[in-house]
Amino acid sequence: MQKVFPIFFFVGLFSVGILALFLVSYRAITAPEMTGGTFGSNLKLYANLDLGLSLRYPADFLVNSSYVYEGLGDEKQISGVAFSVPKKKTEGTNLAPDSKVSVEVIPNTPHCSARMFIRDPRSVKPLLEKGESYSFASIKEAGAGSIYEEQVYAFPTASPCIAVRYFIHSTNVANYPSGTVAEFNRADLISAFDSVRYSLAAKAK
Repeated sequence: MQKVFPIFFFVGLFSVGILALFLVSYRAITAPEMTGGTFGSNLKLYANLDLGLSLRYPADFLVNSSYVYEGLGDEKQISGVAFSVPKKKTEGTNLAPDSKVSVEVIPNTPHCSARMFIRDPRSVKPLLEKGESYSFASIKEAGAGSIYEEQVYAFPTASPCIAVRYFIHSTNVANYPSGTVAEFNRADLISAFDSVRYSLAAKAK
């Protein structure tokens, strides 16, 4: 065991070095910011070599590194990573646990626009927030007692094209017996999703 320890030590040291180089080679798209409130304030680091990005996300959110957005049909699936709200944070409220923030990547495209990520291109508009320029789009739909909302923040200068999507699925509180279900804290949820977007860094080209 005494001879094996140095090997594991140097392997571990090498792995840390690779991760450090990986993060140093990335440029921040926006400045990192902490979240707080209902959905937690502890953020964890996430880095994905295949997608070419790193970010921070609320520690108890569920990570899906094999996430694929299918809202545009089978022929326009978009790969990425998603961070879903944990079920324990939605219990007793009208927020559904499939609500999530995702980072999606479209490779090999000469331009980058929210139009490429959304079903309703009429909602696309430029947006300047905290010194960052976005191509922004949003849709809101209702059906069978549920409300579905999507907000897409694409980075016009990113290559490959990168966008952050907020997906919020809620139900109508009025459909429940009085006092049994509480309205979820929308401001806190948006703040948690914002923290992911603000901390996003992509590999410099």
